[in-house]
Amino acid sequence: MKALLGSIRPAHVPPLGPGLGPDLGTALEEAMRARPTATAFIEADRRRETRRMTLREVRDGARRVGAVLQARGVGAGDRVAIVMGNRAAW
Repeated sequence: MKALLGSIRPAHVPPLGPGLGPDLGTALEEAMRARPTATAFIEADRRRETRRMTLREVRDGARRVGAVLQARGVGAGDRVAIVMGNRAAW
């Protein structure tokens, strides 16, 4: 594990593009303000749609996760890895 972590390099993330803000959080907030009930994600299994999430739901979920991380001492500039399956779950 130590060898793996030692090979991780800081990432440079360029702006998302014109009009999208400087980072993903800002882009999400701007999109949510413009169209809070717009569909952000559609989750489906092989047979049917199982769930839809609006931009507001995604923003609210991100805020909940952010609050938990802050409560555990994660702050601005800290790097956080997310390891999860391909689904819209927090």
